[in-house]
Amino acid sequence: MNFIMSYIEKIKADIEKHSQRYLWGGIALFILLFAFLVLKKYYYFGYNISDLAIFNQTFFNTLQGRWFEETITLNNYFADHFSPILILLLPFYALKQSAVTLLLIQVVVTALCAWPLFLIAKRLSNNELFATFVAYLWLVNPFVQRQVMYEFHVFHLMVFLFFWAFYFYQGHDVKRFIFFSILTLLTREDSVFLFFGLAILTLLDHKPKKWFINIFFCSLVYFIGAIFFINISSEISSYKFINYYNWLGGDSLFSIVMIWASRPIAVLRHIFTPNNIFIIFYLFLNFLFIPFFAKRFLFLSSFVIMQYIMIVGGIKTNHINMHYVMAMLPGIFLAYIYGMWAIFSQKISARFSFIFKYKFLFSLIFIFSIIYFGLIAFLGARGSADKLVKNYRADRIAVSSLIPEGASICVNPSMMSHLSSRQFMYHSDYAYYGEIPSGEASFFLPSVDYVFLDMSDFLASIIYRNKASLYGLTNVVEIPDRWLSTLSKYNLIMAKDNVMLWQNKDLAPEKNLPYFELIQVDSGDQSFIKNWSLEKIFGQRVLKVTYNKLPSNNYFIRFYQSEKYWDTPFDYGLYSLAQKKAGRTVTAYYYISDEVDSFEVYHYKGYNVLGEWSNLELFLKKDRVFGPINFSTEDQ
Repeated sequence: MNFIMSYIEKIKADIEKHSQRYLWGGIALFILLFAFLVLKKYYYFGYNISDLAIFNQTFFNTLQGRWFEETITLNNYFADHFSPILILLLPFYALKQSAVTLLLIQVVVTALCAWPLFLIAKRLSNNELFATFVAYLWLVNPFVQRQVMYEFHVFHLMVFLFFWAFYFYQGHDVKRFIFFSILTLLTREDSVFLFFGLAILTLLDHKPKKWFINIFFCSLVYFIGAIFFINISSEISSYKFINYYNWLGGDSLFSIVMIWASRPIAVLRHIFTPNNIFIIFYLFLNFLFIPFFAKRFLFLSSFVIMQYIMIVGGIKTNHINMHYVMAMLPGIFLAYIYGMWAIFSQKISARFSFIFKYKFLFSLIFIFSIIYFGLIAFLGARGSADKLVKNYRADRIAVSSLIPEGASICVNPSMMSHLSSRQFMYHSDYAYYGEIPSGEASFFLPSVDYVFLDMSDFLASIIYRNKASLYGLTNVVEIPDRWLSTLSKYNLIMAKDNVMLWQNKDLAPEKNLPYFELIQVDSGDQSFIKNWSLEKIFGQRVLKVTYNKLPSNNYFIRFYQSEKYWDTPFDYGLYSLAQKKAGRTVTAYYYISDEVDSFEVYHYKGYNVLGEWSNLELFLKKDRVFGPINFSTEDQ
């Protein structure tokens, strides 16, 4: 035991002597590890939420002189968010105009946040060991690790710059504080909420009143100006996220705030719900509630957290599992640092003295929590491709190579980031539904050169068809007809397993692979599947399945390659009960590789979840209605 304690003391002494080495060693290790993981996720098409593609297309178009243009959300990027800070990243992006560059920038910026945190903790404690410990707490934090594996987002840069602003605030360096505050504000319009909290902190720190006045009112003026700029950049001349906050009425931010002020009881009921309380509990659980030992610093994040609590339905688990949590972290983490030092230096009130009485037990709990939550985050970020079929990546690369660099495309999210270095690219979900999220505008797919779909990814998109919270759908039952009409303008020129490529008929060769048929049949056959057969079409192996009198269209077909499998909508999303197709059969053509050895058909209910490597995955409750059919033993 004495040997172990002696060894621990030697390590502590070495860290105190060489804290800079440990700091930069930890930062370098984080960069190397997560650069590997994000690249692995990228090259296996794991980025499927479209944020990375949106930013990449924005950067690409800006370098070509089309400032902040992007077609994925049908807006100039400034119509969504005011982020002029992106201009400062253009020189780095110009070195390699690819989404990979943005991912690596995000990893580096996130790792470098440990640097100002080290300095903040060192200035607070004058203790090299404590400062190094704080830096590592950032690098192993599960929220940090999960978000660096998420899509690219400007929040990471905002947090980095705000930490520097706080460091200079802490050191009373006014000029540098103003400089980094301005840079922070330029990241996004809602970065002002950090400064609203900082304005309150100046009062608690007994700063001169001019600190509060300057920070609060300058931030407020900036926010109003940023919203005005967004409004004039938007085709709908409005802040597109306004619909998230008008649950009591109002058609502008000002009118919404006035209505909230006039109905305080309704607002309080909206805030103090079991859901909101549980999610905030979970958020602070990851920090063992230590930030509450320095709760005045929580004002830094209070306005940010309220920003999400006050949306329709309150704060959601996605807000702390996706990139939104990064905006909440600055105040929480700074309170974490000050709360930790209060414990280390025994400067906490007498009612918490039991922590020191049982300090060994609490130390074990603390260390265990770091390892536990950190391990969960790391395992969730590992980006393993083991579940994918052998030809998954090769098929997507092969089909992608058929699309010229300058061609306009409609594509679904899992392949967007790889193809987003181009002027025109459109979201397949918007084309399918004819709406963009929240129903803020109708969408009609303009004529494009190619439509490129991963049908497994498209299956996840189809489950949204009845979610009014995401799409303002009015004619849900007409969607398949409209989508079939859209695809009729294109020839299917390549299909293999769940990857399909259509080309505009004005550009396409005569080759047009069949993939869906409706046939008028007058039959008493009540079986689910009328028949199936394996055929050769244009030299490709094709499974042809004829479905008979379907009771609903919530079906998918699963194809196996040994123990692994992939799924696709049974009818490619083209069947609609509202079309009154009684008496018709639906025939689908599946272009399967030689490795596919069996198939099954399922009826399902499903919803999307955040997957193990911070991408969207489909959670299915399914019942098998046909199969399994093994091609090696069955003969049709």
